Amino acid sequence: MNENDRELFLKALDNLPKDIQNAKYESNPPKEKLLTRPRAVHDLTIDLHGCTKDQALARLQGVLIHAKGKRFRILVITGRGNNSEGGIGILKEAVEIYLKKAGSTLVWEWGIAASEYGGDGAFEIISK
Repeated sequence: MNENDRELFLKALDNLPKDIQNAKYESNPPKEKLLTRPRAVHDLTIDLHGCTKDQALARLQGVLIHAKGKRFRILVITGRGNNSEGGIGILKEAVEIYLKKAGSTLVWEWGIAASEYGGDGAFEIISK
């Protein structure tokens, strides 16, 4: 590669979006690695609106067990909690705690959903 080609290549790299510039391709990403945006359409979607906390977590666990070994992209809709007492999303908080703790054996990656899929009222998950 000559010096001119090298300069063009480096300039092209500088024009890439920051998330691509900073991307790491790891075989074992951190358990709590957060997704910044979806890469593909979801394989499964579950809507937890209207569920109690226990029902929601049981349903989530069932879906994750079903998806184990398939690397499914899962959209979990919890809602933002706007209608909850005090405006605190009980389901959202419970799902996040589950994903941080108990879900680590069933979840490869997870994060707040992209805005077009519900933003902070949903989670995107990749199953192990």
